Amino acid sequence: MPDVSKTDDASRLGLGAQISVLFAIGGLLVSILLSAATLVLTRQQLLETRGSAAAAMAVSNATRLSNQLTPESSIEDLPTIVDSLTRIGGSQRIIRMGDDWLVAPELDRADLPTPLVTRLGDRRPGQMLAMVRGEPRFVVGIPLTAFDADYYAISDLSEVQQTLDNLRFILLGTGAIAVTLAALLGSWASNRMLRPLRRVREAAAAIAGGRLDTRLGAQADPDLDRLSDSFNEMAHALESRIQRDARFASDVSHELRSPLTTLMAGVGVLESRREELSPRSMIALDL
Repeated sequence: MPDVSKTDDASRLGLGAQISVLFAIGGLLVSILLSAATLVLTRQQLLETRGSAAAAMAVSNATRLSNQLTPESSIEDLPTIVDSLTRIGGSQRIIRMGDDWLVAPELDRADLPTPLVTRLGDRRPGQMLAMVRGEPRFVVGIPLTAFDADYYAISDLSEVQQTLDNLRFILLGTGAIAVTLAALLGSWASNRMLRPLRRVREAAAAIAGGRLDTRLGAQADPDLDRLSDSFNEMAHALESRIQRDARFASDVSHELRSPLTTLMAGVGVLESRREELSPRSMIALDL
């Protein structure tokens, strides 16, 4: 019948391998936590920086637009005024004047987030991060209170997204390196931790091979010193027991050897005088 316990033991990882795996898992968890924190903080910082710049630019442009408008201005006058406004890369503008709209080359009024349009309808400025035509955009809306008009600035965040994607690849590579280093550190630590146990195994193998005088030396760790002392005491007790058994066997052999020698001598004498014995005595001698 197969030994199930030995089969199970063989299928499990050794203690050294388990330590290495635990170190690798620990390195993986730490890498995941640090990477996630780095991504979240970096994204927040980039969005805040881009949002602050876009909001400041929108306020400046809305103020300049309001200063250049007059009660007689119409939607046809806006393109000339808009061309004089400051523009940052990737930004577009949509302006409402009354019931008319001056839309951007790539965007229309329908692309504006409804909550922001509603907020400006209450004559309150606002800003929000929204998906516009499948891309993340930062939208700023400012009502021109002196006129029945609104100014919207839509900033493209594709550069921010690209930066975050690049950061993900960097963190992924860094995490892989960290896990590898953690596994190597675990392997080194396990070898160092298991070195005393290997000495115990080698000493036990030597005793099993007949070298009963094998002993363990002093260890650097106090706990391992106690293990070494216990092993040496066990080895000494085993050696003493085997020596006692050997002496006992020798004594018994000596005690048995003398009567047997005498008995064999007597049998030899009887054999030499076999013809003088009675038939019954000869039968007993043959036995």
